[in-house]
Amino acid sequence: MNRFMNLFIKIKASPTLVKEFLKVFVRGVYMVRRSRITDVAKHAQVSIGTVSNVLNNIPTVDPIIRKRVEESIAELGYIRNRGAASIRSNSTAVYGLIVHDVTNPAYSEIASGAKREATENGYNLLVASSGESTLAELENLKLFEELRLAGIVLATISGENVKYAQQIQARGTPIVIIGAQDVPGIPHVTFSDKTGGALAMKHLLSLSHKNIYFVSGSLKIQALQDRLAGIKSVIPKKSTVTVTHFETDGQSLKAGIAAARAIEKMPAKSRPTGIIAGNDLIAVGIQQTLLHGKILNSNQRLSIVGYDDIGIAELDTISLTTVRQDFNIIGKKSVELLIAMRKTVGKIDSKKLSINLVPELIVRQSSFSV
Repeated sequence: MNRFMNLFIKIKASPTLVKEFLKVFVRGVYMVRRSRITDVAKHAQVSIGTVSNVLNNIPTVDPIIRKRVEESIAELGYIRNRGAASIRSNSTAVYGLIVHDVTNPAYSEIASGAKREATENGYNLLVASSGESTLAELENLKLFEELRLAGIVLATISGENVKYAQQIQARGTPIVIIGAQDVPGIPHVTFSDKTGGALAMKHLLSLSHKNIYFVSGSLKIQALQDRLAGIKSVIPKKSTVTVTHFETDGQSLKAGIAAARAIEKMPAKSRPTGIIAGNDLIAVGIQQTLLHGKILNSNQRLSIVGYDDIGIAELDTISLTTVRQDFNIIGKKSVELLIAMRKTVGKIDSKKLSINLVPELIVRQSSFSV
């Protein structure tokens, strides 16, 4: 008790200590509950509107007042309630990106391009992964709408969720699809998958391959459907060339390894001489598994063509022939589209807004003549 009284006397005797004591005391009171914008306004001796202008970085706020408000925010530990702000404005300064598999380097590059473009235009980016699950994709769509995001980019979409995406768009949230799905009312950004499939197939045909496998995930994914259509479109009439779709469980490295092990078990005469993979991860999984087996080390030469041109494709130990898509550009263009859509008055012409890019074949050492 005596120690407390001595401390109180010291504080009372020193104006500086009194000021510091009050600061700590006031902050402690506010910290018992979460500070509100009204607390900041009162503490900084300004209006709520002025605090809001500081939070929204309005340039017309007087620098001295801005500094005072910022000091009050720091002193009170105020955290902005963006949820409440979104309710008032009916949207947030945040875009959403839903990808199939966040571990896939292609989707990481899309996110990187989208994030850069969003940041340059004053937005943040929230990324969610569906893990190649149709249900998880739907739940992410619902969550993003509930959060009142300013717009949503879907890095491909399952056919089952197209209708719900259209409903979200109709309710006022702009949506862009990455991929060639022709969804009425929703624009897309894509590298032509039919062209990419055709490029890969023409390359193998030029190397005299006749038994070709398209190894990919489910053809429920529109991009994979289009690639297979492109592959088949360049087969000469009355040709003995055959194309077989070998479906994998997903589009991962693991899926490629499983496909390679199945190919190893095939009779030599039934094995493909050329493979076009649904993406580079599948291609690398096949290539690296077979390198440690008998096939790529035998006289039977198996050409492998990937799709995407992710970073590891150009490594000397892999040197994968592949179809290049610039995913940074895709991410950037998708956010550009969202921004354009928010500025559009009236009905959106999805076909006019959609962006179609041309892929490129990159020839390396994983493909050769029969």
